[in-house]
Amino acid sequence: MEKITDKNASILLKKRAFALESNYHIDHLIRSGAMLFNDSISAYVNKVLDEILKKDPELRQNIHLFIVKSPTVNAFSFDNGIILVNTGLLSQLDDESQLAFILCHELIHFKRKHAINAYLDLRNVSSGNYHKSRNDEDVLQYSKDQETEADTAGLDLFKSTNYDLDAVNSA
Repeated sequence: MEKITDKNASILLKKRAFALESNYHIDHLIRSGAMLFNDSISAYVNKVLDEILKKDPELRQNIHLFIVKSPTVNAFSFDNGIILVNTGLLSQLDDESQLAFILCHELIHFKRKHAINAYLDLRNVSSGNYHKSRNDEDVLQYSKDQETEADTAGLDLFKSTNYDLDAVNSA
């Protein structure tokens, strides 16, 4: 049994704060009316996710993908398996293969627990965690190393699909 130290207790408290803030952020989005439910766009993006994860049904069961009505070109993964994709991002894509690569990238953020790690890193540097983006949305930013890891491992996942590899460069 692991001995509880001040450092461990501090990390546990920060993880609990992260869970509360993440859930608050998701709840805020749901109540704002910005998330789409039972619509054709969500069905389409989830179909692409199904194709990516057809060889990993266990992981697919843990992922819940939602579309957010926002002009911001962004997608984000939470550690609880929720992936948000903004309509602003979708509007910039040329084809399904680009979407598939972005979803692979977000899946790696989820699998590697980048959100909680970014939160803990930021909490160790400052008292703040989320900040307001230009569009007044709460954003937790990943580190350059986390983004590179998500790109690299996401590309490996993408290569296991039948999507066009040429789409990666334009995504």
